[in-house]
Amino acid sequence: MNILTTTSAPIIWLILIVVLIVAEVATYQLVAVWFALGAVASLLVSLMGASGTVQLITFVVVSLLSLVASRPLVKKIQSAPKEKTNADRIVGQTAVV
Repeated sequence: MNILTTTSAPIIWLILIVVLIVAEVATYQLVAVWFALGAVASLLVSLMGASGTVQLITFVVVSLLSLVASRPLVKKIQSAPKEKTNADRIVGQTAVV
């Protein structure tokens, strides 16, 4: 039984896109954005009438390509030096408000 039939596949991909975007927004750590892009590509392929196997291959390939393409940018952003502010001088001190 193939769950990625012509009628159910777009719905399944759409649900997966929404779940992955919600997961990305909830974590904001760039963990699901690549898979969301893969799901969008698979949704488009499913709307063109491709088989379930082609849809899954599209999902995997687009997800991996987007991960590889954006990895240098993500590393650059994550390795950026943190800017110190004056707030670190008052951590641990007692104040009267």
